[in-house]
Order: sequence, then C-alpha cells, then structure tokens
Amino acid sequence: MFKNVKLYRLLEECKISEHSCQYIFRLSEDRTKWMTKFYPELKTDKAELIIQRDPLKMQDILVSQNKFKYI
Repeated sequence: MFKNVKLYRLLEECKISEHSCQYIFRLSEDRTKWMTKFYPELKTDKAELIIQRDPLKMQDILVSQNKFKYI
C-alpha cells in the first residue's frame, strides 16, 4: 500500500515535477484518463521500481547546464 501517490502519464513530467523524489515507480495498468491524478491511498501489487536517483537540484534541470546537440 502506498500513501499520497501522484500518477503521471509522462515520465519526463514526473521527473521534473517530483524533483525531490528519490524513487519513481511504474504501474502497468492504466489508472488515469488525465495527465496527472492524485490518490491519498493506493493499494497495488503491480508497482515496479524504474528509477532510483538522488534528488535533483536546480542546475540539473537547467537547459544551459546540459550538453544537448539539438534543443
């Protein structure tokens, strides 16, 4: 059981919006028809850990700090 869960359709949106989260999980079932949805409590056995990271800092998010070939 998970508490205070926010589901996102887009992984990139989740990474930026939840920049302080250390763990990101994926659900294989479609629980939302919206882009984001909040659940105060979510019971599932299908959550899969896909990303474990250090919380992002502002400089990690800035485009000027990343070396992109194309923007």
